[in-house]
Amino acid sequence: MRTKEYSLDERELLILLELRKNSRQSLAEISRRTNIPTSTVFDKIKKLERSLITKHTSFIDLSRIGYNTKAVFFVKSDKKEEFRNFSVNHKNINTISRIDNSYDYIIEAIFRNMGELYGFIEEMENFNVKKMSHHYIEEDVKREG
Repeated sequence: MRTKEYSLDERELLILLELRKNSRQSLAEISRRTNIPTSTVFDKIKKLERSLITKHTSFIDLSRIGYNTKAVFFVKSDKKEEFRNFSVNHKNINTISRIDNSYDYIIEAIFRNMGELYGFIEEMENFNVKKMSHHYIEEDVKREG
């Protein structure tokens, strides 16, 4: 599914870069950092919220609430739709993306410990997983830049 492309002007790009750094900063702060009048910042953000911005969110240090194990899974399943529904609703999955080539999905998931991770792998076996590869994430070098 292809969506309509949006062309950003220079001011919109500067504002988006500031929002990506900290979406909670004030309009005045964004104005000061970009040298764009506050009223223009307000108008541009409202326009971007209607056309490009999908949501404002916070990133959480999940290790501070006990989720110390992060992994990425590549999965090929005979039961694609059932597996997709299972994954979309699973509490440990942060992101699931449909991919091409030799796998169906790439999944980023978080767990409190290795026992939870292996329990998740056992749950996946209910979906006729033909092929799976998983890798532990040791460090996020860059995240959502």
